[in-house]
Formats: sequence, structure tokens, C-alpha cells
Amino acid sequence: MQTDLVTLGLKLAMKEPGCPICRLRQKSEKRYLLGILRENVNDPATRAKISKSLGFCPKHGWQLQHMEEDIWHDGLGNAIIYQDLTRQVISWLDSYSTIQEQAQSDRLPKRIAGTVKRFLGRSSGGGEGMCPACAIGAQSEHTYLEWLVRWLPQPEFRELYESSDGLCLDHLRYALDIAEEEKPESVAILIASALKKLKALEEHLDGYIGKHSWHRHTEEMSREELESWKKAVAFFSGEEDICRR
Repeated sequence: MQTDLVTLGLKLAMKEPGCPICRLRQKSEKRYLLGILRENVNDPATRAKISKSLGFCPKHGWQLQHMEEDIWHDGLGNAIIYQDLTRQVISWLDSYSTIQEQAQSDRLPKRIAGTVKRFLGRSSGGGEGMCPACAIGAQSEHTYLEWLVRWLPQPEFRELYESSDGLCLDHLRYALDIAEEEKPESVAILIASALKKLKALEEHLDGYIGKHSWHRHTEEMSREELESWKKAVAFFSGEEDICRR
């Protein structure tokens, strides 16, 4: 990812509501999924990666389905992908059934049958690799966080960051880990900005909760108070998937 594009992406994301890294990760994942549907459904390398992970995680599997239906009003790309996966699992189940029968009749050591079972079992995680869209998102997330931490001490970036909604808890912890190793001066900035925003959030939550009580229920809530509980969810759970379709 070119550094000028990373910088531009961060600047634009910090001007939008919510955690900028959540937004950038979601955009990277969506761009990857759209690329599959537009150009790479029949690309051997793409298909091999999807096959290795046994498809996508629930979030990205349904996102891919909704994308194709919403944009093209069709499901051909999904059908091609899942035809491959369906055949793959049928083949494994057939093999497992045969091996299991042989193991039961003592014609094959049970440890060999167990190898196939472990691979198919949920405890194995399913497949041998991470959901490909999650992998793209994780790579993008790390790149943007590294760049944010590196540039945070610069006045322009610091001002943009402090005027944004800041990072969600997960990305804040990730950023602090990176900063401790690579840019210690960014640690104080991240902490101070988070504390300022969280103290304001606490105050707005207090107002929201307090104005639900009987003796204050006629008091008008501020916009910040009305949005406080949703902002709290976003901080602790990450931003809602704004790019899911």
C-alpha cells in the first residue's frame, strides 16, 4: 500500500464519524470482496485461497451474497465459488465415510480416520487458513495503525486525530502496542485523547441515564446524550459495519 494513499486514507477517515481504523478496514474488506465478484471469481489463485479457508467467515460470506444481489441482482459469482466448496466437502465426507467404515472393521488404524475427522470438525477452526477477506482487513488495519502512530506527533495529524471520534477500544489497544515499540511519544497522545473523549462520554451517559428517572423525565436530552449509548457500544465493540454492502 503506497504511503501517500495511506496518508490520504487516514486523513479522510478521521474526518468521518466513528473509529477511523474500523472504517478503513471495512473499506479494504469490501474492496476485496467486490474485486472477487467483478474480476476474480474464476481466478485460480483466488479460488485456491477461498478453498483453503473453506470459504468466508459468517460476516463476509453474507456480505458477498448481499453485494452481488444488491448490485447485479444475481448470484452467479457466489454460485461458482460455493459449487467448488460444496464439491470439496462432499469429497472429504465420502473419504471420511469410507475411512470410518474401514476403521470400524479394524482394517485401518483409528488414528488415520481421526485425521480426517479433526480436519472436518469444528474444533479445528474449519479449513487451514483465515477467511481471506478478514486477512485483507487485518493487513490493512495494521498498515493504517502503524502509519497513524508514526505520524501522530506531527501537528497536522495530531489535530485531525484529536478532532475525530478517536479509536475504538480494540484499535486503541493495538495502537498502544505499536506505539510502545515504534513511537513512544505517540503513547501519551493516544492516552490523553482517549481519556478526554471517555470522560465526555461518561458525562453524557450519566445525563442519558439520569433523564430516564421519574423526577427528570421531562428534561430535554442533548444530542450527545441521545447518542451516548450508541457511542459506548461503538467504542467497546467497534464500529457497526458501514461497508457491509
